[in-house]
Amino acid sequence: MAITDVLTEAFRRALARQGLPEPKSVVWQVPRGGQATFNYATPSAMAFAKEHGMSATTVATYIADELDALPEVATAEVAGPGFINVMLAR
Repeated sequence: MAITDVLTEAFRRALARQGLPEPKSVVWQVPRGGQATFNYATPSAMAFAKEHGMSATTVATYIADELDALPEVATAEVAGPGFINVMLAR
């Protein structure tokens, strides 16, 4: 299973734990340039929150907490208005 599949499953699981519907899609982006302090980022929490009239930061926090629990993830942080940045474990 690809790491983005693992991350997406955790994203979906986090929403389900809150009694929220499944997202239409989850997009993972790889940062450009050598200065990034994370391996993947997603704006999908913001899109989900907007679609459901929720706080993007709240939704992103649910998801980041779930991602943080994965052995594949070193850290998952909410950034800005609801982005989630993920640093993979070595």
